[in-house]
Amino acid sequence: MDDSTAADHLTPDSEGVVIREVNGSDLCFRSPQVANIPSSSETISFMKESNSFACQHCEYIGSTSSNLKRHLRTHTGERPYACKTCTYCAASASDLKKHSRIHTGERPYFCHLCEYTANHASQLKSHMRIHTGERPYVCNLCDYATAFSYNLKKHSFIHTGVKPYTCDSCSYASLTTSQLKKHVLKHHQSLIITG
Repeated sequence: MDDSTAADHLTPDSEGVVIREVNGSDLCFRSPQVANIPSSSETISFMKESNSFACQHCEYIGSTSSNLKRHLRTHTGERPYACKTCTYCAASASDLKKHSRIHTGERPYFCHLCEYTANHASQLKSHMRIHTGERPYVCNLCDYATAFSYNLKKHSFIHTGVKPYTCDSCSYASLTTSQLKKHVLKHHQSLIITG
């Protein structure tokens, strides 16, 4: 087991991160406001006495004390699992493991139908919709359906009139980045710096 503490990974840029000792362990917090909320360890001790795994802060009921402890971190802000490479702190060991793949480049999830690989199982699940044709994201204003939530969000701009991509040189705004690029090439080509 690593003897480093949660504070060992902090840098001068780790603004807003608070380290608090609870039951002999350093715990990493992202916000100073969590200092007055009982830690998940302290709350679990209280809950064990009543043989209940119900959250005191919301309607959550866990099937085990470890599930409740993990859930309580959503209220306390505790992030006891610190990345050794950057300032990231995670609420669970599994979240830290997923995060560490950013640094290692590990892509353990493979599509059996093509050469696609992914960092997370959820990414592979989304990718598989390309092969299955599943389109679970459906517009509630028209018959548009898509395999990916971000496509539905972009599609919704058609109905709302939101144009999120704006030109830095004039008041032009567009629905897509490709429309913005065409605008810049047509109207502001003299401002484009070429290599």
